[in-house]
Amino acid sequence: MKNSLFKILIGSLFVLSCDKDDISQTQADEFVKFYTYYPEFTAADVAVTPQGYAVLGTAKTIDDATWICLLRTDEYGNSTDSVRLYGISDENGADNRAYCLRAMSDGGFAILGSVRNPNTGLRSVYFVRTNSAGDIVWTKTISRDGDVEACFFDVSSTESFYMTGYYKSGSDGREIWWFGLDSQGNDIRNQRVYGFTSDDEGTHLQILPDGRLVITGYITRASTTKAFIIKTDENTVFEALFELPAGGVSETGNCLFPLNNDHYLLLGTAASASGSQMTLKSILMSNTTQEIEWSKNYGSSVNESGGCLLHDNRAIYILGTTTLSSSNTSISLTTTDLTGNQSGRAEFGLGSRLFAKSFKRTTDNGFIILGTNIHAGPNNTSIALIKTREGAGL
Repeated sequence: MKNSLFKILIGSLFVLSCDKDDISQTQADEFVKFYTYYPEFTAADVAVTPQGYAVLGTAKTIDDATWICLLRTDEYGNSTDSVRLYGISDENGADNRAYCLRAMSDGGFAILGSVRNPNTGLRSVYFVRTNSAGDIVWTKTISRDGDVEACFFDVSSTESFYMTGYYKSGSDGREIWWFGLDSQGNDIRNQRVYGFTSDDEGTHLQILPDGRLVITGYITRASTTKAFIIKTDENTVFEALFELPAGGVSETGNCLFPLNNDHYLLLGTAASASGSQMTLKSILMSNTTQEIEWSKNYGSSVNESGGCLLHDNRAIYILGTTTLSSSNTSISLTTTDLTGNQSGRAEFGLGSRLFAKSFKRTTDNGFIILGTNIHAGPNNTSIALIKTREGAGL
């Protein structure tokens, strides 16, 4: 289906929810599904499974509590089981948030979220390991003397989990935070913190082949936000920091892809008074050199934000959000060659309020895209799942 037709398709499907009776002949190749099980249902992450897909989100229930929610679907996006809710109860109103999901080799799932401690009111990292049905195998709550949240994790070859986010104590600003758990939820590294008394946060992390970590996010300097890359040693101890030059704009690092131990692709969002653009940079960060090898900007409007990227040795794929107005926000999929030159672009949901969150390649070389859809009126937020066929964005 051509991109222009897909825009029409997504507009015509806004009223649909999940129903096995609406399967069409081509639905395994491309579909749009909206999940409206809760008054507010916001997207966090998506994973590809042997049966179809797994969707992670934050669900706000009718009692005003929020929960980490796992939804499993078949290859057509139709729900195959009851949803699973995770988190900590609180008599003052549960406040649990979903962030990151991985499908594991045993068929189960690893889920990263956060919870509010009902006794202290502080936020803590909450990690859940489930079986293939979504039932809890173990959980881990990670706390400090202040708020601590992680928004992303990566999995090692031994199925250990390394995560990054922020730590905030008292009136001090946020600091970059990272930590590791083994496959059973035991601590395998001390909690690490790096930052200043401003507003710093880790947003994405990758494990290098030699066991070191690379982390990106943002650091605030004199009211200007700068993207960064932190590199650790094999014991996750801080080793080096590369603060990217601001160049008169505020920039965040959103997603990092290691090409090898010293070369990285960094997707970010650069914002100025006139608007924002998605940025993609090739970074060299070795023991002797820290430099930007090339930098490209993308966007078709005055406000574009980068979400995440994929790389398959043939092309680079960038998921983002395009904002034309307060009531017109769409999901974009930009394709470039391996040096960042744009070769194609698709947009989904023009004229709606769709916000991109996550995407993965599918077994047929298409994409499964997860986003949040905001309708008019109160209690109006649903999760959108978009399946494209091979070639979308080209």
